[in-house]
Parts: sequence; structure tokens; C-alpha cells
Amino acid sequence: MKKRRLIAAAGLVALLGATAVHPPAATEANWVQREVGTASFAAPILPNVGAIGCTDQAPNLLPTQVALGWTPASTLPSGATYEVRITKGTSTAVIYTETPGALISNSTLDLLGFLLGTSGTATIAVRSVFRTSDGTVRWASTATTTRTVRYTAPLLGILLGGWTCT
Repeated sequence: MKKRRLIAAAGLVALLGATAVHPPAATEANWVQREVGTASFAAPILPNVGAIGCTDQAPNLLPTQVALGWTPASTLPSGATYEVRITKGTSTAVIYTETPGALISNSTLDLLGFLLGTSGTATIAVRSVFRTSDGTVRWASTATTTRTVRYTAPLLGILLGGWTCT
């Protein structure tokens, strides 16, 4: 039994001596191969809208609406629409159309506010835009084209009022 202890002790001393002379090397993760990636993207250009034309639409001789039109953008990207903003005083209405034109009438805006309002001019502003599925404008053309039209308040709330081109 003494012999076994002596052999075990000698083995332990030999193991510790070998570890002290040659300690285990640290493991290092060293990557020397480099990877490079490149990418490019192109964004569509939203063209500016040209001059806005205006035509009086007077059914039954009452100037109740005007037809607006503009030269369609030949490069309007897929998914883009036109934003038409009508502003008179503090009232504003916005409509979106895929075609280069819009019909502006009393029903386009707050009908009661306009019928009870005063005569004056309204500014029509048109630009091309991209909108998200919830309707938020995310990208717009750099310039907005404007046109002024005249609004005439009707007499007695219903007669001879409406929109005319200026």
C-alpha cells in the first residue's frame, strides 16, 4: 500500500511539474480574412406638376364648380398620386387623385362653412406625392404648383354662388 501511495505521489508531482513547465496555451479567435460588401439604391424622382389649367363648369348658369387640369407627369412613378390642396382663409381640404385633374365644387370642402362664408379667393396647390397605406405623405415633389380661383358666396344661401376661374 505504501508503494501505491508512493507511485501516486510521484505521478502527481510529475503532472504538476509538467503543467508548471508547459502551461496550456490560451485559445485565441483570430480571423484574418476580411469581407467587404457594397450596395446601391436608386430612388424614383417625383416630378413637379406643370401649370394648372382651369375651366368654369356652370350647370344651369350657376358657377358652382371649376374643373382643374395639369399636364400629366410622363415619369410619375408607380404608386405616386397627385395631392390637391384647396385653401380659403382658415379652411383647407386635401384630395388625392391618380389622374391629372380635379373637379372643385362646394361639396369638395366644408359645404356649410363655404355657403355661410364670405366671397374671396382660394388657392389650389398641386404636387406629386408617395403615401403610405395609412395615407401619410412620406415623399413629395420639390415644388408645388399653385393657382388661384374665386369663390362667390351664394345669395340667400343657395343662389348664384360657387367657384369661377380667375
